[in-house]
Amino acid sequence: METPEIKAKTRSELANEYCICVRTLYRWLKSANINLSKGLIKPKDLQRIYTIFGRPIRKDFLNKS
Repeated sequence: METPEIKAKTRSELANEYCICVRTLYRWLKSANINLSKGLIKPKDLQRIYTIFGRPIRKDFLNKS
């Protein structure tokens, strides 16, 4: 199975993927000692986040009846 290409995201987009608020995302990042530069989260940083916290479960999968 191929890994989909990861594109840069905002903190808000990443928080939405995990179904958490941005403030909680900041807490998670701090607890994992992940320091991000300002602006969009780069793909290499997203890959590190996904490795540490796991890939978020797709929302559309959860909404199926």
